[in-house]
Amino acid sequence: MKKFLRVVSRIVLIVLILFLLLIIFLFIKSKSWERKFQSNLNPQYLVSSGELPKEFDERVEEYILSQESNDFLALTPTEVGHILFRSIDQMVEGSSVELTNVYIKPSKGVWNVCARLRLKEINTINAWSCADVTKDDIQTPQLFLEDLYLQGINVGRVFPQLLSRANQGIAEAIITANENGFVGRIFENIELLEKELVVKGSLY
Repeated sequence: MKKFLRVVSRIVLIVLILFLLLIIFLFIKSKSWERKFQSNLNPQYLVSSGELPKEFDERVEEYILSQESNDFLALTPTEVGHILFRSIDQMVEGSSVELTNVYIKPSKGVWNVCARLRLKEINTINAWSCADVTKDDIQTPQLFLEDLYLQGINVGRVFPQLLSRANQGIAEAIITANENGFVGRIFENIELLEKELVVKGSLY
């Protein structure tokens, strides 16, 4: 019996040591990724509030009220960042975390969108959560999340169902917006370009 307990205790000890080593490895890897990521940030695309200039509201209103059968609205990565900051900030309001920054790295067809979250009670604990947002060449408003990362660790690969549910949520949100006329137009197409996001809408 004692021999059996010694074997079990050794197995448990080995498992705990391996688990601890895994945590240390992931911690070091995430901090290394964070240093590299932040050193390559383009300050132009880093936002820390949801405030947008009055001119932006005027452009959106002009797009919505336009009598053209088809019209376009172009948004810069910074403008999209402010919109996302406002939306995410409202989502986490009242929780134990707060949003400090949103960062977007644009390229044609793929935008890397990141949000930096911090624990309110422990300011030193924060993490970057990122997603690769993609759009194919077909004329459609549908966007897809290709990958999800937390501090450089591919969460989407570890939890594919999370990625699938996120994409389903995006699809349902676009359908709901079109069916209920929330923006006064039907979303026909969304383009992810190197310097802007272009939304094409048509009248109901």
